[in-house]
Amino acid sequence: MTTYSTASTQQMEKSQEWAAKSQMVKSKLPNSVLAKVWKLADVDKDGMLDNEEFALAMHLINIKIDGNDLPSELPTHLVPPSKR
Repeated sequence: MTTYSTASTQQMEKSQEWAAKSQMVKSKLPNSVLAKVWKLADVDKDGMLDNEEFALAMHLINIKIDGNDLPSELPTHLVPPSKR
């Protein structure tokens, strides 16, 4: 079993957060829209996106790219199963 120090875990989380942000930026949507996407997708409000929340963020980005408005609040049917 591998044990990670708190510093290593935090570094890994920051790396994953950076990767998520860089993928989102590739959409070329304005930062204000990306901030709204992040806020909606961060269902547990911890400031980070786990795998399910990242998938949700990418779905919301696609909704916006397709010309639709983002919801002001995340509809229940879009909440990831593990977050319900």
